[in-house]
Amino acid sequence: MSTAVIKTQLIQAWQDQPAIRFATSGIIGNGIFFGLDTLLYPLIVGAAKELVTSTASASPSSKRRVLGSVAKWLGENAASVSFFVAYLLDIFVQHFLNAWLVFGLDTIRTR
Repeated sequence: MSTAVIKTQLIQAWQDQPAIRFATSGIIGNGIFFGLDTLLYPLIVGAAKELVTSTASASPSSKRRVLGSVAKWLGENAASVSFFVAYLLDIFVQHFLNAWLVFGLDTIRTR
């Protein structure tokens, strides 16, 4: 079988099988989600450490104590916050990928 025939068969399968396009969209979306989570985690940890440091060195006030508590909570739960934010962003990415690869970009229209 020649490479031209194989290429034609692959293109035909891509066009005829929405399950293949849906799986491809999901794999790409999961990769993007993983990348977002991996990128966000160190940013959140760094921001939390910076907030803890800046609130600890300043004069104590009720706002500073609250901010310090939030910073401490953020540092302790950085993995969960990172996962949540990455998931939230990935909803839009996955919606676009499904529209683009599976259903057609015209399905995004809301009016």
